[in-house]
Amino acid sequence: MLIVSILGDRLTVGHCPLEAGIGVRIPVPQQSFAKASELLRKNMHYVYILWSSKSSNFYFGSTRDIKKRFEEHNTGKSKATAPYIPWRLVWYSCFENKKLAEDFEQYLKSGSGKAFAYKRLLNSESLKKDKLRDIM
Repeated sequence: MLIVSILGDRLTVGHCPLEAGIGVRIPVPQQSFAKASELLRKNMHYVYILWSSKSSNFYFGSTRDIKKRFEEHNTGKSKATAPYIPWRLVWYSCFENKKLAEDFEQYLKSGSGKAFAYKRLLNSESLKKDKLRDIM
C-alpha cells in the first residue's frame, strides 16, 4: 500500500504511519507500478544548465541521457562546450517527452527564459551573472 499523509503543511508520500497526520491508503499494484516506473524512465528527457568555472559561462541543453551528455561536455566531445571545460551541472529537470524538453530548453535560451533561470533556478550569487553568448 502507498500511503499519502498530510502533517501540517507538508504532504508525504510513502510508507508512513497513519497516526502521523491525516492519511489515505491507496492500493498500488506493485507489478503495474514497476512497469509504469520503467516506462517513464525510458521516455524521460532532461533539460539542464551547466556552468563553466573556467569562463563563468552557462550552457543550456537537453538530452535523453543526462549522465552520458554531461560526460561528453566534460571530455570535449561537444564542440560548443569544449573550450570551457570543466563544466558543473547546476540545474536539471525531467520532462515526459522530447518536445516538452526541447520547448523548455528554447525558452531558457531566450531573454525572458534566462531571466527566469537566474531568478528562480540558479540561487547562487556567483552563478547569476550571464556571460553566455547566444547559442541559438
